[in-house]
This record gives sequence, structure tokens and C-alpha cells, in this order.
Amino acid sequence: MRRLHTHRGAGFTLIELMIVVAIISILASIAIPNFLRMQLMARRSEMMINLKGIAVSEIAYEALFEDWVDCDVSPSTPLDRAMHPFDQSAAGWQELGWVPDGMVRCHYNTTVFTNSNGAWVRAIVTCDLDNDNAIATYWMDVDPKGYSSSSEHMFIRPSPATASSTTLRL
Repeated sequence: MRRLHTHRGAGFTLIELMIVVAIISILASIAIPNFLRMQLMARRSEMMINLKGIAVSEIAYEALFEDWVDCDVSPSTPLDRAMHPFDQSAAGWQELGWVPDGMVRCHYNTTVFTNSNGAWVRAIVTCDLDNDNAIATYWMDVDPKGYSSSSEHMFIRPSPATASSTTLRL
């Protein structure tokens, strides 16, 4: 009687391939959310670094000229996750002398507030960091002399609407 030998070639069986695909899909399901969270953190850090830079520039300007600079919104592009060049020709930015490092995802502006005690400035950023079509607004008050009872000097905080509608935490 002849024996039937099943000679296994150098290839993989279907079961082995299915196991490899399953392992890769499990690893991908773990890695992709972490990757997306890291991307969001990078975009958020860009916003926070730029706000801090604007605030420091305002403090330096006020120390030199005893005045604050009101800056228009820049860039004036649509709010999306795409990178856009910062428009330093918008009113106030050349006077302030602040320019971001490279292109930006958010819109930046400053607003000067006054009361009977004096003046202070608020650096404002508006963006859609997580691409959910919900526009988020954050600001940093620059009030080193404490002229406003409601401002918190050099502290980034979300607008009330942003704080109640997003899960992005600073």
C-alpha cells in the first residue's frame, strides 16, 4: 500500500494568515486612537504656545510703550484643521512684533479692555482642533497689575460656550 504524504510547501496556511491578520487588527485598534490623541495634543500645544507668545509680546510692548496693542484676526482663512500662513499685515500684528513659527491652524487676535482702574489685554484663539465642526475659543488675559477683577493673568481658559460643549481639556 502506498502512503499518502502531504508535503507542506514553503507557504502559509489560511489559518496562519487569518491569525496574523487578527493580531495586526488588534494592534491597530490599540494604536490608532492613541495616534489620533497624540495628534490632537500636538495641535493643542501649538495653540497654547502661540497664546503664551502673544501674551509675552503684549507684556513687552506695554513695558516699552505703556500701552497695549489691539490686533485683528489673523489669518482670515476658514477655520479647519488645515495649516494656513499667518497674516502679519492684519492690523496690530506688525506693531506688536509677534509672528508664529511657521503656519498655523487657528485664528488669533487680541482685544484691549479698559475700566476705571486701567487697561489690560486678552489674547484670543479660535479654532476647530479636533475637526468636529465645533469652533472652540480660548483666551489668555494679560493683566499684570490686576485691573480687572474677572481676569486671571497668564492663565489659558476656554470660553463658556467652549467649556460646556467640548471635551478638550487644557
